[in-house]
Amino acid sequence: EPEARADFVRRLENARSDFAEIEVPNDPELVTLHTDALQMIDASYKLASQAESLNLGSPSSLQGMLDIMNRVQTLISRLESDIFPRMQAVALKHQFEIPSSFSEFLN
Repeated sequence: EPEARADFVRRLENARSDFAEIEVPNDPELVTLHTDALQMIDASYKLASQAESLNLGSPSSLQGMLDIMNRVQTLISRLESDIFPRMQAVALKHQFEIPSSFSEFLN
């Protein structure tokens, strides 16, 4: 479904842009986590864009797209299970609000 892939890439691009605009407090751990998350979001966007551009006319292209999307899913899972909870904990110390999950940026 090319439309679904294109929509997912657009949502990742918007999430990347929205997340980059967050100005986090000057806490070294929070800055590092924000930078790590931004790099993971950027990598997810680039991988998803690469998958979107594949010509799915051959089984190897389809397998390549599936492999790429599995890598994207792994990155997003790590954001959800590791990076965002740690960011949330540090942000609370500074009474700074940050979305509790990456999926909030994707919607």
